Amino acid sequence: MEEIKVKAKKIRIKAAAVYELGPTHVTQLDGVSVSLTSEDVKGRKEANKFGPGGDVISRAATQPQLRKLYDQGNPLLEEIEE
Repeated sequence: MEEIKVKAKKIRIKAAAVYELGPTHVTQLDGVSVSLTSEDVKGRKEANKFGPGGDVISRAATQPQLRKLYDQGNPLLEEIEE
């Protein structure tokens, strides 16, 4: 019996977006800040009328999160075959 290989499709940030915006691009998804790159991003939130300031860590987005953002039309993401 012949083995059938299926190529999986993966979502990633476009290289041009990393070059243009830098390696620390983050966005909101379902009320949570996520990093579009493969690494967590640390930042600082300033205090405002909605709450106190403090350190913020945006975790690297998972493939399901990236897929959802891609399906919503995020222009910084692309689909590739792995």
